Amino acid sequence: SIISSLFVDGRDDEFDIVACDPPISFDWSNIKDQILSDSLHPNSPYFYGIPGINDGEVLFLQKIISLVTDKHIRIGIYLKNSLLNSNNADMSRIRSHIIKSDLIESIIKLPNKMDDDRSIWILDNKKEETYIGKIQLIDLNHYNPKSIDFLSNDYNNSVIDKKKNQIVQLENQ
Repeated sequence: SIISSLFVDGRDDEFDIVACDPPISFDWSNIKDQILSDSLHPNSPYFYGIPGINDGEVLFLQKIISLVTDKHIRIGIYLKNSLLNSNNADMSRIRSHIIKSDLIESIIKLPNKMDDDRSIWILDNKKEETYIGKIQLIDLNHYNPKSIDFLSNDYNNSVIDKKKNQIVQLENQ
């Protein structure tokens, strides 16, 4: 599993695009001693703070960010909002480090109807110039999820039908 690869095997694979949904409340107590030891080194992904034992997805995010090299990489990660909302000192330092590194392109707060305490973070180490030093905050609750039910079969079928019609029109040209 990717958890074994990232935390146990010590592999440092390189990726161009990372899309992940880390395990919710991943309990990392079995590797706690290793993480604590690693956190003492300035180049460690955990140097700026260690999340709580039940906030393993933040630990996961820190490890994924540590894999960012000079080549262009984009990361999409589905996270609990604890990293955004926590006043815990370690979480605050982790959040501050990620913001100062200017990797966050956008944070998309999902509608409460879909998931009441999660967001999708989009990270990019080579942001377009207009986005350097900025973070787009998108709250999908303001898009009136009652008027469009993205999870309904009717909505999905209408999108599929529109795309089919566009393809047929292109083929007939």
